Amino acid sequence: MGRSLHRINGFCAVPGLTGHVMGYPLAMSRAPRRLAGMTCSFLQEVERTLIGFERQPPADVVHQDQWEEDAMMSYCPRCGASVELFGDGDLCCTGSRRACERVVRLGAYQGSLAEWLRAVKFGCWPGMARLLGSRLGRSIAVVLKEDARFASPIVVPVPMPLLRKWVRGIDHAQVLARAVAMELNAPLRQPLRQRSGRTQASRTASQRRRRRNPFIRRRWCRGLAGRPVVLIDDIATTGRTAMAAARVLKTAGAGEVLLGVVAVATSSPSRKQGVARGSGAGHCGYRVIQSKPPVG
Repeated sequence: MGRSLHRINGFCAVPGLTGHVMGYPLAMSRAPRRLAGMTCSFLQEVERTLIGFERQPPADVVHQDQWEEDAMMSYCPRCGASVELFGDGDLCCTGSRRACERVVRLGAYQGSLAEWLRAVKFGCWPGMARLLGSRLGRSIAVVLKEDARFASPIVVPVPMPLLRKWVRGIDHAQVLARAVAMELNAPLRQPLRQRSGRTQASRTASQRRRRRNPFIRRRWCRGLAGRPVVLIDDIATTGRTAMAAARVLKTAGAGEVLLGVVAVATSSPSRKQGVARGSGAGHCGYRVIQSKPPVG
């Protein structure tokens, strides 16, 4: 019973009833938002007092851990790799051209953030997904205000195969995207579907390179012509999955693509090998300049 109540508190049932219709977020005035927040707080207090939590509320978990998202200057804006991987003056994103014009992340895939994402994917924790999605949406909103290329975007989650969604009991990218769409007050669409197959984690680097594009455009896909897209996923390891989805979106007529991910696996060997001095073909041109303490 504690688990069932936990699934309807926080960001689950009340925002779903007041802010979404058939999965499409609607604009909410301050009064309904305040009422939704008060109702959620009341349900949490009832569960805390009378039943007890099977899981702590996500906000409490993040607060106790004192976790904060990374500053945007701490990672490459084109691939999301941490600047810690690069030396002073190094160029990243060497090799083929990237289909996404901008990447926004919350942090590196390590420590508490990695544990939370694993709990979301394999432990079916939608509350944490909504909290992380809201934080990601606020970070993306800062970029949208500064970059006119992404004005009035459409939010698109990276799709999951139907069988995998049924086995796991959650479509984590969809949950993240809904929270992002609410923060951006933007429409949520799913113009893609993914072929069934092995997960990326079960493939070697060479198998990932040889894999054909797993994404297919839906026939009823509309409203993408010239519109910028905010593509949402949970983790970027090599970035190939997101780039494949972005290429299909652009083939369907989408404009600029911004990739929003909760975490980037900066320890990936392919990312470390991407560091190269000079101007590699198709690099993003982002030169890392480490801040140095003033002399004297």
